[in-house]
Amino acid sequence: MYTPGSSLYSPSLRTPGSRSPQIPRSPSLQSAMPLHTSSLGRLLISMKSPKLGDSYNDFVQQVNSSKLEAQTAKQEKDLASIEVEELKRQLEAARKEVAEVTRRAEHAEGKYEELQNALSNDPSVEVALQKMTDRVVKAQDETTAHKAKITELRTRIEEVRREDRTEELLAKVRALEEELEQRPSEDEVHTMQSQINDLTIELSGRPELSELTDVQRELDMQTREADAAHTALREAQARITARAGETENLAAKCTAFAKENKDLTRAVDSLTKENESLKSHCAVLEKRVEELAKTLDTVEYNSGRDIRELKAMIKDADADHARTVADLNAAVEAEQKATTVQITALLDSFYDALELSSEPMAQDIIRTLNMLVRTGTRPCAG
Repeated sequence: MYTPGSSLYSPSLRTPGSRSPQIPRSPSLQSAMPLHTSSLGRLLISMKSPKLGDSYNDFVQQVNSSKLEAQTAKQEKDLASIEVEELKRQLEAARKEVAEVTRRAEHAEGKYEELQNALSNDPSVEVALQKMTDRVVKAQDETTAHKAKITELRTRIEEVRREDRTEELLAKVRALEEELEQRPSEDEVHTMQSQINDLTIELSGRPELSELTDVQRELDMQTREADAAHTALREAQARITARAGETENLAAKCTAFAKENKDLTRAVDSLTKENESLKSHCAVLEKRVEELAKTLDTVEYNSGRDIRELKAMIKDADADHARTVADLNAAVEAEQKATTVQITALLDSFYDALELSSEPMAQDIIRTLNMLVRTGTRPCAG
C-alpha cells in the first residue's frame, strides 16, 4: 500500500515473473549522464520520490567519480608506460654502450699484450704501451659507470610498476557496473509508477480516506501555524535580547567616548598653552640668532685679518729659521774642519812621539792604533 513518504520501489509491486532487464555494461557506463539530464533521473524526480531519486543520484555520482578515477589512472598508466618505454630505450642504449666499451676494452687488452710482447724487441713501444694502459683504465671506469646507470634505470622501472593503480580502479569500476545491473530499469520504474497511480486512484474514492486526509491536512496546517508562531516568538525574543545587549554596549561606549573627549579637551588646552609658550620662546631665539649672526660676521672678518697677519708672520719666521739653520750648518762645518785639523795634528805628534820613544809599550800602542784604524773601531776611553 502506498503512503506518503514511503519508497516507490517495493518487491510486492513487481509483476509476477518479471525480472530486471540487463543493462549494457560498456555503453551505459561510458554514456552515464548526471541525474538532472538523464531520462531515468527525470522520471524519478517526476515521481516525487526523493529517497529513490537521491539513492540513484548518489549511485550515478559514485559511478561518474569512479570513471574519472579510472580515466585518471589510465592517463597515469599511459604516462608511466611512456616513461617505462623511455627507460627501456635508455637501458638498451646503455647496454649497447656497455657492449661497445667492453669490446673496446678487450681490444685494448689484446693490443696491450701485443705491445708487451714487442717491448723486448723495440723499447720505443713503451710510450705507446703507457697510452694504451691509460685507455684500458678509462674504458673500465666507463664500464663501471654504465653498469651503475643500468642499475638505476632498473630501480626506476620497478618504482613505476609499483605506482600503477590501474588494475585496482578497473576492478572498482567493474564492481560498480555489477551493482548498477541490480538496480531497476526505466521500464520497471514506469510500471511501478503506473501501479502506484492505480492504487492512489482506487484509494481516493473511499470517503473515510478523504475525511482522514482533510483532518490530517487541517492538523498539519495548524501544526505549521503553531510552529511558525513559536519560531517568530523565539526570533523576537532573540532580537530583543540582542538589542538590549547592543544598547548596553552603546551606553558603555558613549560613557567611554565622553571620558575620552574630556581627556582630549584637556590635552588640547595644555597643548595650546604650550604652543603659545613655544611661540614666545621662538621669538626670543630668533632675536638671539640675529645677534649671533652679526657677531659671527664680525668674528669672521676679524679672523680673516688675523689669519693673513699670522701667515705673513709664519712666512717671515720660516725665512729666519732657514737663515739660522744655514748659519748653524756653516758654523758646525767650520768647527768640524778645525777640530779635524787639530785632532790630525795631535795624532801626528802622538805617532812621532811613540816612534821616537824607546819604551817597549810604545810599539804595542802603535800596532793597536793601526789595527783600530784598519778595522774602523773606535778606541775606548781609558
